[in-house]
Amino acid sequence: MNKKTLMPGKVIPASFDKVFKAVWQDPRNKNLLSYVLSKLLLLNENAISQNLVFKNTELPKEKYEDKGLITDLIMAFLNYIVNFEMNNTDNPGKMIKNNYYHHGLVITSTKAGKEPKKVVQVNFNSKLTFTGDLIVNTMMRDEDNKVCTDKSYLTIDIYLAKALHKYYNEGKDKLSRLEKVFVMLITDEISVLQDVSEGDEELMM
Repeated sequence: MNKKTLMPGKVIPASFDKVFKAVWQDPRNKNLLSYVLSKLLLLNENAISQNLVFKNTELPKEKYEDKGLITDLIMAFLNYIVNFEMNNTDNPGKMIKNNYYHHGLVITSTKAGKEPKKVVQVNFNSKLTFTGDLIVNTMMRDEDNKVCTDKSYLTIDIYLAKALHKYYNEGKDKLSRLEKVFVMLITDEISVLQDVSEGDEELMM
């Protein structure tokens, strides 16, 4: 997609990989990124902002002949390593690849004799689903779902289209600030971006 193919009043949405990466790596959006991370992980926003660094997004190969895995965005802060992935398909193969990313980060971040990092995979999913919640947290548990076997291993799935659906059906006043961020990541309408960001300087960046 390029400027020539855009309809009037439209933009390339942040759900496109290159835009997604550019948005979150823009220094002007560091506070907003820290806000999103703080809400997802229930951590102090300022502590995240002061310690956040971006990491190499190409995961090491286990063998020379292996194909390299390149993730969208990897961040490190405090005792956390977080990978952001933007998914524009609900293809099972993509979900499996996300799991590979997650496993790879766990392996590369584990060092003998040191406290293990908390490795979090955050999947931003653009496809609309009417089942489940806006945000779904998944951890490693036993078959009865009673015992968490590894609290340092967390996957967060965010279904962006649910926030957009809520905006169209209930209006922006019913959206939380976090939901507004999710709407802005998926919409391609300039009018929606302007409406949702109105009055919030960080969202208007």
